[in-house]
Amino acid sequence: MDDTLSPVAERLRSVSPEFHEHVRAAFFEKCPETMLVFPLHKQNVHADMGRALSFVFERTPVSGHITDEMRTLVTQLGKDHRKYNVSPKYFHPFVEALRDGLFSLCSDLSFRYLVGADTALGEISTLLAQSIARDDSAGIPRNYSATVVDVQRRCRRISVVRLKTRTPINFQPGSYFPISSEVTPGIWRFYTSALPATETGEMEFHVRTNPQGMSSVPLANSRVGDTWLLGNPYGRVAIDGDKDVLMIANSVGLAPLRSLILSQVGMLNPARVHLFFGAEYPGELYDLRTLWDVASTSPWLTVTPVVENEKDPWWVSPTEWCTAPRGLNVTEHGTLEEVLPRYGAWSDRQILIAGPPAWIPTMRDALVEGGTLAENILYNAL
Repeated sequence: MDDTLSPVAERLRSVSPEFHEHVRAAFFEKCPETMLVFPLHKQNVHADMGRALSFVFERTPVSGHITDEMRTLVTQLGKDHRKYNVSPKYFHPFVEALRDGLFSLCSDLSFRYLVGADTALGEISTLLAQSIARDDSAGIPRNYSATVVDVQRRCRRISVVRLKTRTPINFQPGSYFPISSEVTPGIWRFYTSALPATETGEMEFHVRTNPQGMSSVPLANSRVGDTWLLGNPYGRVAIDGDKDVLMIANSVGLAPLRSLILSQVGMLNPARVHLFFGAEYPGELYDLRTLWDVASTSPWLTVTPVVENEKDPWWVSPTEWCTAPRGLNVTEHGTLEEVLPRYGAWSDRQILIAGPPAWIPTMRDALVEGGTLAENILYNAL
């Protein structure tokens, strides 16, 4: 007999779209005013709530008392929801809507699992409300307003957007921010600043447009003077000062690693870094000029560009930022997962990977198959 709520988790995962729609309808019926925060036409908002609950349930005992690890995760989820300016009073009706969906779609499961899931939802509700109230009492801003001060279209699919916040934000290099804008209200995406924190509030975000994405195109097409809304930063990717570092950046996965690199400029004893910067086409090595400028005055930094195709198709539209003067390492050809193992096992390095979530496991597996120790690999999925 399963000693966790895995049967509930498996059911919710299999009916995730239906669960999402059921919960939305029940919640808006109880609290119609929240449609202003989560508009009905933005159907992708919280679309993964079934899978998210499944993740918690399959790690929760049948008693329904969630583990310390899951308590930490749920608390962080509450902190993240502060960006919506949602009052803690809405978490109880929201959890009631979750219960409605749960019992509607899982009514044929064993009663002990339903009781356990109900207990877990009660604990989740309490943790969500407490985490919001705690940060509010501590005076932590729910979000930050930032003004676009510069937009550079580096190539057809990638823009670099620079902003200045009204209040400087203290964050660690590699932290990610939930971001919305005045043209994408209610929709949030996660981006990492390509600059370390500054006292003057300057930030830089690298945006790759996705034709299927609802918010990446408007963000990439921002204009000077536009307003972005930033939630509080989360997470970090840190350099272990005792080891040399291998960094692997796929496209705009460069942003968090670039922030780490720039944070080392001016240090007395910076870690030695070898960065592999990958792109589909040469014209999409959108920040190669900056990397060359840093490497030319930082003997601890080596940069190796990697491209899958030797020539650009007509639509790439590269700019001067995508090329570097002579002196940078020779460009490698192939995918990152093909190129990196050619250099050996990298057994003496801390390894940091950043790029699209679907690509991360492929890159990690290629390194491990080449002899890299899995415990040496950290990643930042965009």
